This record gives sequence, C-alpha cells and structure tokens, in this order.
Amino acid sequence: MNRRTFFVSKSDENKLIFIENYLNEYSASNIFIICEDNKKHLYSNINAFIVGFKDLNKSENWIRFVNDINKNTLLIVDNVVKFMFFGDGKKKYIKELSQSINYKIMFDVVPFFTEPYEMFYPFWFLGKEILGYNNLQSFKSNHFEEKNSGDIGRAHDFDVIYEKVKDYYIQDYDCFFNERRIVNWSMSDDEIETYNHKKGTALDEYDNPIKIITVFSDYTNLCESKINKLDEIFKSGDAVVLNYMPYHKKINRHLIESLHIYHFTN
Repeated sequence: MNRRTFFVSKSDENKLIFIENYLNEYSASNIFIICEDNKKHLYSNINAFIVGFKDLNKSENWIRFVNDINKNTLLIVDNVVKFMFFGDGKKKYIKELSQSINYKIMFDVVPFFTEPYEMFYPFWFLGKEILGYNNLQSFKSNHFEEKNSGDIGRAHDFDVIYEKVKDYYIQDYDCFFNERRIVNWSMSDDEIETYNHKKGTALDEYDNPIKIITVFSDYTNLCESKINKLDEIFKSGDAVVLNYMPYHKKINRHLIESLHIYHFTN
C-alpha cells in the first residue's frame, strides 16, 4: 500500500477498512478528514479532525490546520473528484495543505465522472509529479505524450494514465474503464442534405457562434440514423442515461416504443 493513495470504492465500509489497514502500516501523528457534511458520521469513530466542504475556508479551520498539521499527518479527502466543481480557493487550500504531508488518502466512488481529465485533482493533491501537469487546463488539453513503449499517445489514453498512476491507485470493483464504448455512425444522404440546409439557415439567422454550433449539434444528436444505430446496440431492459434533457424526448420515445428500455435523464 502506497502512503499516497487514491482509493476508489462504492462501499463506505470498504473505505473504513482501508483506513484501518492503512493505519496498521503507517504511523500517522494525527488525522484530518475533509468530506461532505452528510459523510461526517461515517468517520465519527475515527480520532480525527473532520471538516465539511462548506466549512473548508473558515478561518478557525485554517488556524487548526496550520497549527496541527505536520509531515506525519494523515490527510483524507472523500468525494475528491468533486473538487473540479469548486472554486480555486478550496482547491488551492487543499493543495497547500497536502504539499508537506507524507500520508494522504483520496476517496471517491469513481475515478472520474465523464472524462479522464477529471482525475486531475485527486492526483494533483497526492503529488503533481504523478500526472506531470501543474494545472487542470494543461492536462485537459490532452497533449501528445510518449509512452513507455516509445509509441506516441495522448495524455487521456488509459494506458498512458495507467503507467503514471498504477502505484498510487486502488479500485475495489471491476470494469469501470471497460464499460465505455464509442459507437461510430453515419448520417444518411437525406440527413446530410438537411444538415447542409440548416447550416446555411443558421449562419443567416444567428450571429452567436455558440448558437450556430448548438443548432448543428441538436440536429445530429436527433438524427434517425443515430437512433437506428442505438436500436442495434441496446436490449430490452437496458438503462439509457442521456446527459441533456431536450434530447431525451424523441430518443427515449423511440427506444421505449421499440425496446421497452428504461430511461434516465440528467
């Protein structure tokens, strides 16, 4: 077990067991835990100073951190991937705290929510040298990198990430990465003709480039050819998660009618 670890688990019980095993291996002088307010009770039996996310920047907590944290402190951050949604103040706060600490555990239920770049903060807090990037925007750009094999890949390629994080990452369930599948599809000739017509209309109708792109995206996301491709993939009883509410009306209606698929929208 590495003294700096990102432990991914869907089980609160497994997180507590992990902490117990960690403390059996490493002798921390004291423990600081940062988590959601509704998670504080989970750690109530641990002799630790527990701070909720919303109280992270309060002066009394900062004073406690500065006075009591030392190089042998164990810092635990739960729901750490969520930090990508927080302001710079909270992220800078944890980064500054973590730099001089030898013992660090990051927890979450998934390594990232939608895209691999969201793994940045857990490993940034553990040590910026792990991923090799100083800020999120740089890592998010998905630069070319040379793999250990000498081949060229991208920063977000799973094999590139694996080589960097394998000594710092533990996941107690299978198949997170393998659940993702990219499906290629092509518009029909009629759809391409309609798309080109919409392109001309949108360029004449809108001055805002974001609105123009949205018109194109909305059409391509609702093409019959795309829905028909989904028919080939999904089976009756599958769950379909769509990340944009307006898309669900047409796609879900088609899928429900043809396959009786359960649907969820975000």
